[in-house]
Amino acid sequence: MTGPRPPKRKRLTPQEKKRLSYLRDRREAYGQNDKAARRLVPLHKAKANRRVRRGDKLALAAADPDALEMIAPRRPKPDWRKAPGVTLRKAVEASREARMRRSGRRHRTKQGWIAWYTRFYNEAVARRMERLLFARKDDG
Repeated sequence: MTGPRPPKRKRLTPQEKKRLSYLRDRREAYGQNDKAARRLVPLHKAKANRRVRRGDKLALAAADPDALEMIAPRRPKPDWRKAPGVTLRKAVEASREARMRRSGRRHRTKQGWIAWYTRFYNEAVARRMERLLFARKDDG
């Protein structure tokens, strides 16, 4: 005979599933293809471990040959750590913000362009671009 059954999990509504997905799912945010991590994460770990082993090898080579048994290699931890991706919520928000920044570029007003150049460059560049882009043809 079997023992008591575990309690059944409460069924989630689609809205609850979506909310949990936004909180739990992650996306890579460092500008690489998400599939590239399959190759690059092991590569970075291997390179970090090679650096540690090379440091051990150099320390042993520089040590006195008579005292090698007494030397315990000092093993620093590998310096590379995988950074977690951002939550799906933050990735979607960033995508929306980027889309909003991209939209309306052709229809941006003079003040909008000046604000954009000021925000991304500085006041001097904004003034220079204002003179270049919005100078009247008869100002010569």
